[in-house]
This record gives sequence, structure tokens and C-alpha cells, in this order.
Amino acid sequence: MILSDLLFQSANIENQRQTRRGLETFIQACESDFQTGLIEFFRPNAERYAALMAHGQVVNVYRLDGRLQQIAPETWPASLLPGEQDFIVRALSLTPQTVRLVKILVEQMETGQTLKAENVTLEEQVAQMGNLPQPSLLHFSWKNAEALALLPGAGRPPRHSLFIAADQILHSAGSMVALYGWREPLQQLSGHHFLSESPAWEEYVLHHAFVVTVARLLSRFEELTGRILLNALIREMNYSASAHGWNISLTPTSVTDQAVFSSPQQAAEVYRRMLQIISSHLEISIGTNLLHLLRTESEMRLRSPYRQTFEKYLAVALQKD
Repeated sequence: MILSDLLFQSANIENQRQTRRGLETFIQACESDFQTGLIEFFRPNAERYAALMAHGQVVNVYRLDGRLQQIAPETWPASLLPGEQDFIVRALSLTPQTVRLVKILVEQMETGQTLKAENVTLEEQVAQMGNLPQPSLLHFSWKNAEALALLPGAGRPPRHSLFIAADQILHSAGSMVALYGWREPLQQLSGHHFLSESPAWEEYVLHHAFVVTVARLLSRFEELTGRILLNALIREMNYSASAHGWNISLTPTSVTDQAVFSSPQQAAEVYRRMLQIISSHLEISIGTNLLHLLRTESEMRLRSPYRQTFEKYLAVALQKD
């Protein structure tokens, strides 16, 4: 199934016909406007490509025909635009959170499992999937609508959802109201379960583990030292994130990560530097031994596969031995 069958068919998005130069200009305009979303382009009876953008930067490019192939973002678009035949182009605006969902969907188009359940409501079926220990991405298909929902696993409520129908493109931090309220028979429900070999899944799990760990460390730091020292740490972290364009911001009560990366390795590099700032502050303020206890506590409270992914990429950032 090609990507247009998955998302674009339910949205009122017209195909644009672009020359090669017109396509390059279109992409440059998206970059200049700091757009976040999905761009699909192809020539009739030729290869199809999809590009994911976040904050005006192309983070991933995929060849969609046949076996899925990832293409280095820095080589596009010139390497993909031979010849002078016109392109068909369409674009879908997204948020950084829903870009992560679409990335998982694209990378697992060939491995999704069709879910069938009789005599249960859609809400009950989602709850059953959400009770699995590992995270899952659900893809809902109706005649005139499509939706994605990220289930973090272990009975936790949906974390992000995307609903597309005609002129409606709804992004939510986890609300399922639009999905449950859609008045058409559900044609298909597919489940895309966590795969450690999927870069998109690893990046998402790493993002989730980072947000949860930082929030927990900041909360414990405030309990031990008070709001004044916490605010000083947050100022330094926000300054570093802003200076490097990382699209991560912190308050005393929240961690907002809108960064989207080309790979889990690139994500880990940024998250590692943020955690090193925390680690340095905590070591000075509360000492090495207490830092070690907080680090261990934070890691142990992560569930599988979040803990394994955190240990694989980020545990060293909190080690101050």
C-alpha cells in the first residue's frame, strides 16, 4: 500500500503539478516558513518519495515503491530529481508530535497487523491494545477518514493522536474524542508494535524516556534543594537548547520536547548533552552519592522498552563516577 492510500485520500488536499524547478522552489518555501509536515512527490508511473519536515528542516526522506528505502536528507532533492518531467506534489501539515507517528507508520507500512475483534466497541479494542506491555501505533481507516494513535503501553492512556477527514486535521496530546465519535463503520484497524530495529520507534521511545527522566529528576531536585536552584538549572538548560536550536523547553512543572531528528543516534546526542547539564548541576548541589541514587531511581522507574533504550543511548550521560 502506498502512502497516499494511508493518509492523503481522506484529506481535502489537491495534487500540485510542479516542474523540477517548481518543486525545488516549493521545498525551499517550506524550509523558509519553518514548516512541519509530510511532503509526498512522484512522477506518473515512476518512483514515489516522502519527506518529513520539522521546523523547516528535512529530517527524513523515504523511497516508497517496492522495499522501503531511507535516503540521506542532505542528498535531496537534487539526487532524486533527474530529468525534466513534471512532478505531482502534495503536502500535509503536522506537528512535531504527529510527525513522529507518521514516521513510525512509514517505516512499518509492511509489518502492520490487521486487528479484528468481534462484539467489542472500538474503545474496548483500543484499551486491549493499550494494556500490552510495549508501545503500539494504531492506524484507523474509515471510508472518509484516517487516524493514528500512539499507545505508550502498560495501560497508559493514548499519548498522541492524529485525525484526518476532509477539511479536518486534528492533532491531540492524546484525546480520542474525534476517533470515537466518527460516524462511519470502521473498515480497518492496524497495529504497529514496537520494534527495536525500527529507527523511528527507537527515536520515539528515546524521546519518551528522556522527557519522563528529566521531569522526574527536576522534581526530585526541587524537593531536595528548593525552587531557586531549580530555576537556575532550568534557565541554563533552556539557554543551551535555544542557542543550539534544539526545540526543547523546560518549566518547573513540564518538559516540552518538540525536536524531531533524522535518527535515534542524532536524538541521543542532543539528549545526552541536556542530561549532562543536569548531572553537573546535581553533582555540585547534592553530591556524587545522592546523584547516583537519583540516577538509579529514575532509570529503574522506566518500563521496558523505555529503560533498555535509555540505557543503550543515554545512561552514560548521568554517570559522574
